[in-house]
Amino acid sequence: MDLSTYCDDLARRARAAARVLATAMGARKNRWLLLAADALEKQTSDILQANSTDVAAASQAGLTAAQIDRLRLTPERIGAAAAGLRAIWVEGGRDRWPGVEIRADHVVRDVLEAFPLLV
Repeated sequence: MDLSTYCDDLARRARAAARVLATAMGARKNRWLLLAADALEKQTSDILQANSTDVAAASQAGLTAAQIDRLRLTPERIGAAAAGLRAIWVEGGRDRWPGVEIRADHVVRDVLEAFPLLV
């Protein structure tokens, strides 16, 4: 699958996921954010292994050094993404993560508002 086809497919799946997320209650979205952060941390080694394959293919595909740098993941980048997911709270009457002492850095009305905070 070429990069353009892959990106088109990814965009279609993201739109479908956005429609599902738009109908979910705040508590479900908050749970998803926590589970997604946990999954990133638990699967870091698998993610890094797959990313090394992507980075090697990117060099052969002619991407620039800057593009490859943005593609390259490190344990720190994955950790920052997980922390970013935990730093967002979808409004729902509470401003604390369940069972966690820290307060959310960002409270949003809908999880879709969180995307710009993560990129």
